[in-house]
Amino acid sequence: MLRQKQKGVTLIELMIVVVIVAILAGVAWPGYTRHLQKSHRTEMQASLTSFAITMETWKSQNFSYRNATVAALDPTLAANKHYNVNLTLTNNDQAYNITVTPKTGQMSGTGALALDSQGRSCYNKSNDTACDLTDDALRWSRE
Repeated sequence: MLRQKQKGVTLIELMIVVVIVAILAGVAWPGYTRHLQKSHRTEMQASLTSFAITMETWKSQNFSYRNATVAALDPTLAANKHYNVNLTLTNNDQAYNITVTPKTGQMSGTGALALDSQGRSCYNKSNDTACDLTDDALRWSRE
């Protein structure tokens, strides 16, 4: 009696494909995550630079930064889903510091950002909560 040749994929073949896909995903996922983190950080740096221009416009119209808030001047920046943005007015409302800290989740552990009214910037990879604007080694750079 002749046996008919069966068509299709065996369970072993399917399991081999699943294992290969899992290995590829395991290798690719960390790189993909780092890419997303870097793009979110770069986007935040651009948003902060734009916000600094908005702050200077505010000061030129009001002669100080008094009553300037992130929520009022840039609601999109205030509602960022990856970072918390904090604006602190100093020197009798004639100067400001913006500190940006990552929210928990995907951006956790990626470091804090800061920018001030003197144009000094900071990116501290090793600290999610603080950034020293006086440290030249922590200036924003292209990475």
